[in-house]
Amino acid sequence: MHYSPDQLRDLLYKVEAEQGLRVIYGLESGSRAWGFESQNSDYDVRFLYVRPVDWYLCIEKRNDVLELGTSSDIDLSGWDLRKSLLFLRQSHPVLLEWLRSPVVYIEQPEIIQRMREIGEEFFAPRASVHHYIGWAERILHRYFQHSDLAAKRYFYVMRPILCCRWIQTISGQPPLLMQELTTAIEMPINAKLALENLIERKRGGYELDSVGRIPILDQYIFETLPQIKEFLVTLPKPEYAPFELLNPLFHQALAKFSTGRHFFQPSNDNVS
Repeated sequence: MHYSPDQLRDLLYKVEAEQGLRVIYGLESGSRAWGFESQNSDYDVRFLYVRPVDWYLCIEKRNDVLELGTSSDIDLSGWDLRKSLLFLRQSHPVLLEWLRSPVVYIEQPEIIQRMREIGEEFFAPRASVHHYIGWAERILHRYFQHSDLAAKRYFYVMRPILCCRWIQTISGQPPLLMQELTTAIEMPINAKLALENLIERKRGGYELDSVGRIPILDQYIFETLPQIKEFLVTLPKPEYAPFELLNPLFHQALAKFSTGRHFFQPSNDNVS
């Protein structure tokens, strides 16, 4: 099923009303943000939120993640802002990708843009390369023992590898879009053509359509991954973003958005 941005925005407003919080950032993650969604890809809606001040003033540890999957085609989850800022301090690759999603439903720019700036300033290549290697290896271990693969399995290995190559050869945070990575990263022309063809094939097909095995991509994966592991060990330990930057941002968000008011402004076409 197709959902419009307004429908997904309304869904986030509904979360505000039902959960007693304020969404300060709502975005699309997954294949729709990476540029290789298929005809029936689900929507991976993510959000950062702030709760009323009293919620933070307690001794016990409280749940700072919301998992609110609403249907078979919408995966909805969010992180509390305090957790998100701690992840920002560590240059957490998933958060950094969320902050740069090309598909945004809600944004409070005075907070989110500052988070982007801090993420850029304190970007830790080691943390990202470690994350992407682990992601690729998990998919290889789980699926690449089979003779028949869905296109998404290739993307979930190739994208992490190309992100590592971006960090190694271009530097900085890698782009989200697979097409941009494919264009920018040097690789054998036959592998690049195979990957470009696979992008178009997946976008025109369905999520688990089989593509068999693609030997030129298999070769690139198994030759390149060991090289990236060698690169990882050369990277310095990360420099964490200081609390002196993060605490004022947290206080600013609480002062402005942790008011107990909710801003449910539905369009005429809600997601049920």
